[in-house]
Formats: sequence, C-alpha cells, structure tokens
Amino acid sequence: MVSLDVTFVIHIPYISLIVAQHFFLQWFTPFTSTISAGKRDIILTIKNVLVAEMWFSPALRLLDLFGNVGKHYFGPRAVTQDSMNLWFQGTPYNLGERYTDLTKVLFVVFVYSVWLPMGFFFGAGILLIQYYTDKYCLTRIWSQAPLLGPNLAKFSRRYFFTAALLLFGIFASYAFAQFPYDQVCDPPTGTEKTGLNGTYEVRFLYSNTTEAITVTQDTDMIYCNQGFREWSLGLLSFPAIPSVLKPDGSPSWMTSGQEQLSLIYGWASVVLLSVFVITIFGRSIYKTVVGYFRGVYEPKGRDAQIDFQNVAEISVYIPQFNIGALEFPVIACDVDHVNKDWIGWNDEADPSFDNHNVIFDIPNDGLSRQKHESLVNAETDIVAPVFSLVKSWSRAQGNMDADS
Repeated sequence: MVSLDVTFVIHIPYISLIVAQHFFLQWFTPFTSTISAGKRDIILTIKNVLVAEMWFSPALRLLDLFGNVGKHYFGPRAVTQDSMNLWFQGTPYNLGERYTDLTKVLFVVFVYSVWLPMGFFFGAGILLIQYYTDKYCLTRIWSQAPLLGPNLAKFSRRYFFTAALLLFGIFASYAFAQFPYDQVCDPPTGTEKTGLNGTYEVRFLYSNTTEAITVTQDTDMIYCNQGFREWSLGLLSFPAIPSVLKPDGSPSWMTSGQEQLSLIYGWASVVLLSVFVITIFGRSIYKTVVGYFRGVYEPKGRDAQIDFQNVAEISVYIPQFNIGALEFPVIACDVDHVNKDWIGWNDEADPSFDNHNVIFDIPNDGLSRQKHESLVNAETDIVAPVFSLVKSWSRAQGNMDADS
C-alpha cells in the first residue's frame, strides 16, 4: 500500500504540472504564432517535443549510463561481495512516472491534433517505441518493483485518459472557431475606408537595401480579438460558439461555413463536458446524496474459493525502508509471528531476517527474543515494545485451526 500511495503521489501532481505547462504555453505564446512556421511558434515547438519523446527519452533509458558505469567500473572494484551486489541490483523505476510519460504523450497529441494532425502518427510511434523500450528495461535493466496490481492502470484509464479526450474536444472547438489566427477583420458595414492601394518603398534593415512593394487592397482592415485569452472576454470564453467569441456589434472574422461548424463544435464540447462529469463523478455524487437516506453498499466481485494464504504472489504490508548502501530493505517491526513468504523478499543467508531488522538495535523487554548475535542478558531500561508488531494467522504457520 505504501508503494501504491507513493506512485499516486508522483503520478497525479506531475500530470497536473504537465497540463499547467501546456496551458501556459497557449496563454503566453502570441496568438498569431499559433499556426505559423516560426522556430518559436506552437506547431514547431510541439513537433520537437514529440520527436524528443520518440527518440531521446527511450535512448536515455536504454543507455542507462549510471547503471552501466556502476556495473562495469565500480562493481568489479568493490572490496566486498555485498558492495558489489549493490551495483547489480538494477536501476530503480517508478510505475507512476512511467504512466505519467504515457499520459503526457496522449495529452499533447489530443490537445494539439487540430493544428498538428500528424501528431497522431507521432503519438502512435512514441507509444510503440516506449512499449518495447520499457519491456526490455523491465527484463534487462530495471530493478524489481513491488507488486502494485491494476489500481494505477484503472485510475489512469478512468480519469486521465478520459480527461485527455475531453480536452481534445474542447481545444478542437476553439481551434476551428479562431481560424485564421491573424487578429485581422473586415470593418463593419458602413465604416469602410479607402484601402492602402499604392506602391511603397521598403528598406530592409539588415541588408540595407530597398525594394518597391505594390499593395492592392481596396478596403481597410481592422484589429479584432479572435482569441479567448483577453480579460475583456473573461478568463475563458466557453463554449467556443460565435455568440460568445464575437458578441453583437464586434467585427467578425468567420465565414458562414465556419460559424456553422463552430456552433456545432462548441455545443458538442458542452455535451462532452456534461457526459464526462456525469460519467466520472455522477455515481459518486449520487451515492453521497442517497447515502444520507439509506444504505448504498454493494458488494463487488465473487468468492473465488481461494484462501488468502494460497495466493502465491500475495504480500502484506511490512514497515520497511530502503537504504542505498544496503542490498536488502531494512525492516522496522517484529516479524517473528508473520509468514515469511508474505514479506515480499528473502535473503537466503538470513532466513530469520534478523540482520535486516532494526528492532534489535534498541534492546527492550518487549522483544520476544534477542538477535542471534546479541547478548541474551543485555541490560535495558525500556519495558514496552519500541517498534510495531506484525502477526498473521494461517494453517501454514500452524497457529490457526484447520476448520477456521
């Protein structure tokens, strides 16, 4: 449970940070740089991010620079067997971090798919390459991780993946409504003026040359706000329909076809948001409200007729922590009365786990016994147990009735 909680703690804030970064990218990038081809514009920036995710990140994991240096340089030069074993334990990894990377790819592809449709091909390639990269790392490079079960996968699939689809629909509605991203509109009817027809001599600063440019424009153009980032429209003008993005009396940049498409897409994003809220949170809200009036507990699953003690992969929560200089985790509780197979790891040289247990470092009368290397008659003033006690009852241990 501790490892699973840590995984969620890493996964959720990191995803939130990624979402915030892309909102800041949208907010602070000049609006006219949305679909242009400049080096600092959004399309090229996102393309570079996807290319880096496709090749750079998997290459770093496969190279495993620190792990290879340890195995080929520091390991053979270790002075003891235990010290050498530490360099061959494998590189630690976190499942939450791996799920975060995959979710980040989906999020970027979905959010920017309207401006960069080829992002879907990039995303498919990234997921394929990362799948085989992680598969290789699991068997060849990374250290063994605790068994966490499918909870993280279910959580990501239920919340983050569906949220990525929701953002896909919302951002797509704005993308079509804001085209062509030039902040230029025709003046309202009756206010047209003579255009800028004529020939103009333009001097180029860097080359110090001049060139004549002919302008053929019969009417003036005016500035108009095509975005949703202006404070005059509020923090976020939603939904992205013509009546919201361009109120009555404001100049219009949309064609008739664009207005119809924006109207359909904008209200579709509202429906998508409603379905998301109802699907993801509706049941929880319903059970919370109904729970004040009647019981709402419903048992899940069925009895598989398999005893807990007969599940080979089972492990229980044992207070323990890792220290980089030690090959095995350090246990911080009395495990004499727990099935050793449920601890999750074993040391063949120390089946009692005494050498890995810190409870013997503080002798007290609450200990059921002394460490096998310790003095049996060690003097102590401590009476109560200092560390937690962990006990289990099973027929395999012989402390449980056969009919229980």
